Amino acid sequence: MSIKFYVADYDTKLTSRPATITPREIASLRRLANESNAFIDDECAPDGSAIPFTFDVGLCRVSISEISAVFDHRPDVLSVIEEAIFLGRLLSIRSGDGVGIFKLFVSSVFQGPLEILVDDSTAHSVFEAFGIDPSQSMFIDLSHVADRLRSDETQRTFTERGIGHRVEYFSRAVSTARHDQFPVLVWS
Repeated sequence: MSIKFYVADYDTKLTSRPATITPREIASLRRLANESNAFIDDECAPDGSAIPFTFDVGLCRVSISEISAVFDHRPDVLSVIEEAIFLGRLLSIRSGDGVGIFKLFVSSVFQGPLEILVDDSTAHSVFEAFGIDPSQSMFIDLSHVADRLRSDETQRTFTERGIGHRVEYFSRAVSTARHDQFPVLVWS
């Protein structure tokens, strides 16, 4: 089994409201993302198959005008796009209320190299090094991770468990996360 670590923010109050979008707009957005080599994270069902029209996409490298053109420059969609880019977050597309209704909104997940997938054994070594009981919570404040990374004991545990090469990921997550928000390290 694999465990994914990523950086998210569940506490920053967003100013944009989810925008209703059409399947045609979703297809155009996905095409733009593919053409731009943007990050796309499909939501998967328990059997591992992708759920249609349900994904996160990172478009910070694409111009706002190019993204908003997909939605005919609608103000409700533009406010979501601008906020996601300003906060360094992914855009999320999910089914809304009713058949054929879809919502575009700012994801809680940060965009960038802030995600890593590790095997179960490595994850448990990470939990041990950071002094985390994964049965008690699904996330930890990123400032705690930063404090633990400065500890010689944590560095020693990473080395002794053969996962010293993973320190770089956690250091990068701490240094690149937007601390003007409320970043947490999440595992799932």
